[in-house]
Amino acid sequence: FRDIEVFDHNTAIVMGVGSGTKSRLYQTLNAGHSWHLLYINPEPQGFLTQ
Repeated sequence: FRDIEVFDHNTAIVMGVGSGTKSRLYQTLNAGHSWHLLYINPEPQGFLTQ
């Protein structure tokens, strides 16, 4: 993962990067016991920067 943002003891978002739909955000609301897909980037370059 490229980035992890922790908001409190239960809530965090992680960012995976790659081309196209490999760039995704996942969120946990229960301290990492489970994760759900929050966003898939539809752009061909994904979250990658030049």
